[in-house]
Amino acid sequence: MSTDLMGRIAAAWKAARTELSGTTAAQPRSPARQDDQVISFGDYYGPVPTSRAWKGEYAVRTVVDFIAQKIASLPWHAYRRLDDGERERADDSELGRLVSRPSAVPTESRYRLFHSLMVDTLLSDRWLCLVVVDREYNYRLRRVPPACFDVSYNSIGEPRRVTVTLEDGTAVYDLPDPRI
Repeated sequence: MSTDLMGRIAAAWKAARTELSGTTAAQPRSPARQDDQVISFGDYYGPVPTSRAWKGEYAVRTVVDFIAQKIASLPWHAYRRLDDGERERADDSELGRLVSRPSAVPTESRYRLFHSLMVDTLLSDRWLCLVVVDREYNYRLRRVPPACFDVSYNSIGEPRRVTVTLEDGTAVYDLPDPRI
């Protein structure tokens, strides 16, 4: 690639970054209070809002959706180890029931839940599920969108607290917490 073309690409990224963020420095993000999450592409190009990259870039949508579709369509099963070292499917176990119907939302399929989690992972580099118990006392997963939670770390980078902000309030989970 010629240096002239590289220079034009870098200038376009710089102009887009300035137009989208209003400044060249990364803005601090408050969970669930901004329209877009920010993807950092390193120090080269600065932050790019996630939803704008998803909406405006056909290649990003195509690749992210392709990967998410392939992962979400994989068959998920729980197995139990037998005494002789063999394994058998454990569809009747708690884990087997969880992977067969993981979503706490009654109308959300396993495919849709895992697809959404993969999109969260690929676009935002983070995802969160809360473990809940349904009316039949089965464990289920409740997806929390990346814009609705923030993770606090200690001085050596270990996650210590998750703050989930939804329209009905804020919940704080000190880690480790079995519900997360």
